Amino acid sequence: SVIQCAEKAEHIESLVLHVSDEHADEVVKPHRVGGLEEYNFKVALARAEHLITKTISIAKNTLSNYAFTELWILAYGDHITGEIHDATNHSEFRNMFDNAIAVGQMHALMIRDLAPFFQTIKVLYLSGNHGRRKPKKDYKAPKDNWDYLVGRTAEMLSIGLDNVEFLIPDSYSYTFEINGWNFCAFHGDDIKSWNNIPHYGIERKTRRLTAVHSAAGRQIHYFVMGHFHSRSSFEHPAGEAIINGAWAATDEYAYESLGLVSRPSQLLHGVNRTHGISFRFPIYLKFDGDVDGP
Repeated sequence: SVIQCAEKAEHIESLVLHVSDEHADEVVKPHRVGGLEEYNFKVALARAEHLITKTISIAKNTLSNYAFTELWILAYGDHITGEIHDATNHSEFRNMFDNAIAVGQMHALMIRDLAPFFQTIKVLYLSGNHGRRKPKKDYKAPKDNWDYLVGRTAEMLSIGLDNVEFLIPDSYSYTFEINGWNFCAFHGDDIKSWNNIPHYGIERKTRRLTAVHSAAGRQIHYFVMGHFHSRSSFEHPAGEAIINGAWAATDEYAYESLGLVSRPSQLLHGVNRTHGISFRFPIYLKFDGDVDGP
């Protein structure tokens, strides 16, 4: 049941699914956010199922003339809300071990459902800021983070899936190649915003990283990140910077303090050996009935 046969396909590419900023253990009460969102672990499970169903449908039906040699899953952080800001006491299970293991199980189910459709799946896990174990970020301890437990839990529960490879580096960022194009992934929490606009900070960081990688003889074509909960992208001299969306439209802090509400989404795109990123689909996660669970 692997999606499309390479001999029959018009286009042969890699498929890339971005997974970040679920905050899957977070509980958002609708009456606290103007009725604009209701979110909890059951809703996260429903949106996870919807994300995977749409990914398979797009790859198998919408792009029926494509063959995908591999699927990359870029999971770069904030899979949980964590224990900073006293979030544990307002979380789904009110215990961070239970929260992280449950979200890891959710990820394992997502990977399990994708595995039959692809010859090879590579899953990258990086830590975000909400999973950190200390008030301030410890740059020497990327694994001291609840996102790390989410990744390791998903890896352990996927042992029987021989076509799935996990990449869980001891670093906050990771540079890798897809179909001849270089990607640099990180969560994005180190980037400063001005008036809630991160683009100036992103431009500065990507420009500096572009320069230092170029000096080492490597060109970064795509920087990918999450953290800002609003999907967008913009060009940089060597390629593009991509910001992924989030799973919840808003929460109490974003609504009351910042007045921010976004459309929950995650990014799916192809990578062509000749042209780099080709097609792209934002998969919108919120749907009627998601409060009933998966």
